[in-house]
Amino acid sequence: LVSWAEEASDPLQLVHISLPDFLRRREHTRDEDGLASPRVIILDQFEELFASYPDRWRDREGFFKQVREALEADPLLRVIFVIREDYVAKLDPYVDLLPERLRTRFRLERLGKDAAVLAVTGPLRDTEHTFAEGVAESLVEDLLRVHVQVTADKTVETVGEFVEPVQLQ
Repeated sequence: LVSWAEEASDPLQLVHISLPDFLRRREHTRDEDGLASPRVIILDQFEELFASYPDRWRDREGFFKQVREALEADPLLRVIFVIREDYVAKLDPYVDLLPERLRTRFRLERLGKDAAVLAVTGPLRDTEHTFAEGVAESLVEDLLRVHVQVTADKTVETVGEFVEPVQLQ
């Protein structure tokens, strides 16, 4: 909530406000016709809820209940959980607490060499900025390199098949 609040907000006061109450206090932005615009909450690196705070496991259910209440209170609200694939199963105990039971999912595939180069260069396409010749390709080549342990005491470097999307952040 601190990252969404106005600069003048006191972080200590936000500790006692639920997600639904916080969102109710914030007006939707309006489009050119004066209609309320949809609101999207993106919770990136959501696996941190499980990985970084194992001692707070009792609080997780309450968090998901707050997300449900916020979604039920605001039909224009959408919540996106961005989570590493190896943590997705940790969401299973909470799916019944959410209105659509996390039915809508999008899996971000690993990127082959050409797709990775496009992911690096694409954001600059409609700008006046570019990479120097071969820089994006060199970056991708470096990201494709993986270390493989061939024996207990020997590791070799080889070119892998994919670039993990997280490496391109």
